[in-house]
Amino acid sequence: MNNSINQYLNKIQINLNTSVAKEHSHRAALQNLLICLQPTINVINEPKRIEWGSKDLVILDKQAVPLGYVEAKDIGVSLDKILKTDQLERYLDFSDNLILTDYLEFRWFVKHERQPKIIVRLANLDKSGNLQPKPQSTRDFENLIELFIHTQAITLRSPSDLAARMAKGNSNARCRFDSLSPRKIWPSARSI
Repeated sequence: MNNSINQYLNKIQINLNTSVAKEHSHRAALQNLLICLQPTINVINEPKRIEWGSKDLVILDKQAVPLGYVEAKDIGVSLDKILKTDQLERYLDFSDNLILTDYLEFRWFVKHERQPKIIVRLANLDKSGNLQPKPQSTRDFENLIELFIHTQAITLRSPSDLAARMAKGNSNARCRFDSLSPRKIWPSARSI
Protein backbone atom coordinates (compact mmCIF):
# COMPACT_ATOMS: atom_id res chain seq x y z
CA MET A 1 0.00 0.00 0.00
CA ASN A 2 1.22 3.53 -0.80
CA ASN A 3 2.93 4.96 2.28
CA SER A 4 0.96 8.25 2.10
CA ILE A 5 -2.34 6.39 1.97
CA ASN A 6 -1.23 4.09 4.79
CA GLN A 7 -0.32 7.13 6.93
CA TYR A 8 -3.68 8.71 6.09
CA LEU A 9 -5.61 5.61 7.19
CA ASN A 10 -3.50 5.35 10.35
CA LYS A 11 -4.36 8.97 11.22
CA ILE A 12 -8.05 8.30 10.60
CA GLN A 13 -7.84 5.25 12.88
CA ILE A 14 -6.12 7.30 15.62
CA ASN A 15 -8.91 9.89 15.35
CA LEU A 16 -11.58 7.19 15.51
CA ASN A 17 -9.95 5.61 18.57
CA THR A 18 -10.54 8.82 20.55
CA SER A 19 -14.32 8.25 20.34
CA VAL A 20 -14.80 12.01 20.01
CA ALA A 21 -13.71 12.54 16.40
CA LYS A 22 -16.22 14.05 13.99
CA GLU A 23 -16.23 15.08 10.33
CA HIS A 24 -13.87 18.05 10.77
CA SER A 25 -11.38 15.95 12.75
CA HIS A 26 -10.27 14.09 9.62
CA ARG A 27 -9.83 17.04 7.25
CA ALA A 28 -6.18 17.70 8.10
CA ALA A 29 -5.34 14.07 7.30
CA LEU A 30 -7.13 14.33 3.94
CA GLN A 31 -5.49 17.67 3.19
CA ASN A 32 -2.04 16.15 3.88
CA LEU A 33 -2.80 13.07 1.77
CA LEU A 34 -3.84 15.15 -1.24
CA ILE A 35 -0.71 17.29 -1.02
CA CYS A 36 1.52 14.21 -0.65
CA LEU A 37 -0.01 12.66 -3.75
CA GLN A 38 -0.01 15.92 -5.75
CA PRO A 39 2.74 18.26 -4.45
CA THR A 40 1.95 20.94 -7.06
CA ILE A 41 -1.44 21.75 -5.52
CA ASN A 42 -2.61 23.81 -2.59
CA VAL A 43 -5.49 22.48 -0.49
CA ILE A 44 -7.51 25.01 1.49
CA ASN A 45 -9.71 23.81 4.35
CA GLU A 46 -12.91 25.83 4.80
CA PRO A 47 -12.48 28.26 1.89
CA LYS A 48 -14.47 31.47 2.04
CA ARG A 49 -18.12 31.12 1.23
CA ILE A 50 -19.32 32.04 -2.23
CA GLU A 51 -22.90 32.60 -3.32
CA TRP A 52 -23.70 28.96 -4.05
CA GLY A 53 -22.12 27.51 -0.92
CA SER A 54 -18.95 26.67 0.90
CA LYS A 55 -17.40 23.30 0.24
CA ASP A 56 -15.06 21.74 2.76
CA LEU A 57 -11.88 21.84 0.68
CA VAL A 58 -10.86 23.72 -2.43
CA ILE A 59 -7.97 22.42 -4.52
CA LEU A 60 -5.92 25.20 -6.12
CA ASP A 61 -3.11 25.25 -8.61
CA LYS A 62 0.03 27.32 -7.96
CA GLN A 63 -1.69 30.42 -9.39
CA ALA A 64 -4.58 29.98 -6.90
CA VAL A 65 -7.01 28.93 -9.64
CA PRO A 66 -9.53 26.42 -8.31
CA LEU A 67 -9.11 22.97 -9.87
CA GLY A 68 -11.91 21.29 -7.96
CA TYR A 69 -13.69 20.89 -4.66
CA VAL A 70 -14.08 18.25 -1.98
CA GLU A 71 -17.21 17.87 0.12
CA ALA A 72 -16.54 15.65 3.14
CA LYS A 73 -19.07 13.97 5.39
CA ASP A 74 -18.46 12.07 8.59
CA ILE A 75 -17.38 8.45 8.46
CA GLY A 76 -20.44 6.24 8.43
CA VAL A 77 -22.74 8.84 6.86
CA SER A 78 -24.55 7.44 3.82
CA LEU A 79 -23.21 9.15 0.72
CA ASP A 80 -26.26 7.89 -1.16
CA LYS A 81 -28.47 9.95 1.17
CA ILE A 82 -26.18 12.98 0.83
CA LEU A 83 -26.58 12.79 -2.95
CA LYS A 84 -30.30 13.52 -2.49
CA THR A 85 -29.81 16.73 -0.46
CA ASP A 86 -30.38 20.27 -1.71
CA GLN A 87 -26.84 21.13 -0.63
CA LEU A 88 -25.24 18.57 -2.92
CA GLU A 89 -27.64 19.39 -5.77
CA ARG A 90 -26.47 23.01 -5.53
CA TYR A 91 -22.82 21.96 -5.48
CA LEU A 92 -23.23 19.70 -8.50
CA ASP A 93 -25.05 22.49 -10.38
CA PHE A 94 -22.16 24.90 -9.98
CA SER A 95 -19.08 22.71 -9.77
CA ASP A 96 -17.57 20.90 -12.73
CA ASN A 97 -15.11 18.91 -10.62
CA LEU A 98 -16.21 17.61 -7.22
CA ILE A 99 -15.28 14.77 -4.90
CA LEU A 100 -17.80 13.64 -2.28
CA THR A 101 -16.25 11.57 0.49
CA ASP A 102 -16.79 10.06 3.90
CA TYR A 103 -12.98 9.85 4.19
CA LEU A 104 -13.06 6.15 3.29
CA GLU A 105 -15.02 6.23 0.04
CA PHE A 106 -14.41 8.83 -2.66
CA ARG A 107 -16.93 9.64 -5.40
CA TRP A 108 -15.79 11.87 -8.25
CA PHE A 109 -18.37 13.96 -10.11
CA VAL A 110 -17.55 15.73 -13.36
CA LYS A 111 -19.44 18.33 -15.42
CA HIS A 112 -22.62 18.43 -13.29
CA GLU A 113 -23.33 14.72 -13.72
CA ARG A 114 -25.50 13.19 -11.00
CA GLN A 115 -23.74 9.82 -11.24
CA PRO A 116 -20.13 9.60 -10.09
CA LYS A 117 -17.53 9.02 -12.80
CA ILE A 118 -15.35 6.98 -10.43
CA ILE A 119 -15.88 5.50 -6.94
CA VAL A 120 -12.97 4.27 -4.85
CA ARG A 121 -13.10 2.85 -1.32
CA LEU A 122 -9.82 2.86 0.62
CA ALA A 123 -11.12 1.01 3.68
CA ASN A 124 -14.16 -0.38 5.42
CA LEU A 125 -15.07 0.24 9.03
CA ASP A 126 -15.80 -2.93 10.99
CA LYS A 127 -18.30 -3.21 13.86
CA SER A 128 -15.63 -2.65 16.48
CA GLY A 129 -14.59 0.66 14.89
CA ASN A 130 -11.41 -0.58 13.22
CA LEU A 131 -10.50 0.24 9.65
CA GLN A 132 -10.05 -2.64 7.25
CA PRO A 133 -7.83 -1.22 4.47
CA LYS A 134 -8.37 -2.30 0.88
CA PRO A 135 -4.81 -2.36 -0.55
CA GLN A 136 -6.12 -3.20 -4.02
CA SER A 137 -7.75 0.28 -4.11
CA THR A 138 -4.51 2.19 -3.67
CA ARG A 139 -3.69 2.55 -7.36
CA ASP A 140 -7.31 3.36 -8.22
CA PHE A 141 -7.29 6.15 -5.63
CA GLU A 142 -4.01 7.58 -6.95
CA ASN A 143 -5.49 7.54 -10.46
CA LEU A 144 -8.69 9.20 -9.27
CA ILE A 145 -6.73 12.05 -7.68
CA GLU A 146 -4.53 12.40 -10.77
CA LEU A 147 -7.61 12.67 -13.01
CA PHE A 148 -9.36 15.01 -10.59
CA ILE A 149 -6.39 17.41 -10.52
CA HIS A 150 -5.96 17.43 -14.30
CA THR A 151 -9.61 17.71 -15.32
CA GLN A 152 -10.37 20.92 -17.16
CA ALA A 153 -13.19 22.43 -15.16
CA ILE A 154 -15.00 25.71 -15.31
CA THR A 155 -14.23 27.55 -12.10
CA LEU A 156 -16.21 30.27 -10.40
CA ARG A 157 -14.10 32.64 -8.33
CA SER A 158 -16.65 35.37 -7.63
CA PRO A 159 -20.33 36.27 -7.85
CA SER A 160 -19.59 38.07 -11.15
CA ASP A 161 -18.18 34.80 -12.57
CA LEU A 162 -21.43 33.12 -11.52
CA ALA A 163 -23.53 35.87 -13.12
CA ALA A 164 -21.57 35.66 -16.36
CA ARG A 165 -21.96 31.88 -16.46
CA MET A 166 -25.68 32.06 -15.74
CA ALA A 167 -26.14 34.76 -18.41
CA LYS A 168 -24.34 32.59 -20.94
CA GLY A 169 -26.59 29.68 -19.99
CA ASN A 170 -29.69 31.83 -20.41
CA SER A 171 -28.40 33.14 -23.73
CA ASN A 172 -27.87 29.57 -24.97
CA ALA A 173 -31.32 28.57 -23.74
CA ARG A 174 -32.83 31.59 -25.54
CA CYS A 175 -31.08 30.58 -28.77
CA ARG A 176 -32.35 27.03 -28.43
CA PHE A 177 -35.86 28.30 -27.65
CA ASP A 178 -35.85 30.74 -30.56
CA SER A 179 -34.84 27.94 -32.91
CA LEU A 180 -37.93 26.04 -31.77
CA SER A 181 -40.41 28.82 -32.49
CA PRO A 182 -43.81 27.61 -33.70
CA ARG A 183 -43.21 29.25 -37.11
CA LYS A 184 -40.19 27.03 -37.74
CA ILE A 185 -41.79 23.85 -36.44
CA TRP A 186 -45.25 24.45 -37.92
CA PRO A 187 -44.98 26.89 -40.82
CA SER A 188 -48.76 27.11 -41.00
CA ALA A 189 -49.03 28.15 -37.34
CA ARG A 190 -50.25 31.69 -36.72
CA SER A 191 -49.03 33.98 -33.98
CA ILE A 192 -51.53 34.76 -31.25
